[in-house]
Amino acid sequence: MLLDIAKAFDKVLHNGLFKKLLDRNVPVCLVLLFKYWYGHLQCAVRWNNALGNWFSILSNVRQEGVLSPVLFSVYIDDLITDLKLSRYGANIGNIFAGCLLYADDIVLLSPTCHGLQKLITACEQYGRLWDLKLNSLKSQVATFGSKCPTNSIITLLNAPLQWADKVKYLGVSPASAVVTLRDSGAVYKCSDYYYLLLLLLLYCEQHGFDRHFKSC
Repeated sequence: MLLDIAKAFDKVLHNGLFKKLLDRNVPVCLVLLFKYWYGHLQCAVRWNNALGNWFSILSNVRQEGVLSPVLFSVYIDDLITDLKLSRYGANIGNIFAGCLLYADDIVLLSPTCHGLQKLITACEQYGRLWDLKLNSLKSQVATFGSKCPTNSIITLLNAPLQWADKVKYLGVSPASAVVTLRDSGAVYKCSDYYYLLLLLLLYCEQHGFDRHFKSC
């Protein structure tokens, strides 16, 4: 499932972001710098030649800002922990692989519709807690390797989701993906994201990259 968050960067609560930074042991001086930076953001509406009153902005990370994807990842990182603790979703061995996340682009993976619905419920709870609005109109659900089970209804915020025949994630279609491992020069063609993810996890494990990640 491709999960869409409406205006994701605009919904980041500043105080919530600062708390999460402190919880990750980010130096207090750096958090205070962010607090000063974001605490002095103001906005006003211009209509023709008239300018309205200035007001403070209490939530958002700046669009197209260099740090914004990183800050949003910190803001949503605990969602991965919640999904992992739900004990639903895809797993590769002992590694939880039920969630792919790059900034506000989120994919939920599960071998069953029941498990996928449980992951969605966890996302709904996290969204309510941290003021993130999930968008059922732009979210998509699909199956890889078999036909879509049209008799199964997956819902997001009580709205049924449409099954899609083809989806794209970060500009790549899961129908066919190619990854090249430079060390060996081998090229592997994957039938879907699950096998691509397996290759990447095995590659990271062999080269010790997995030690640098909190979760996959």
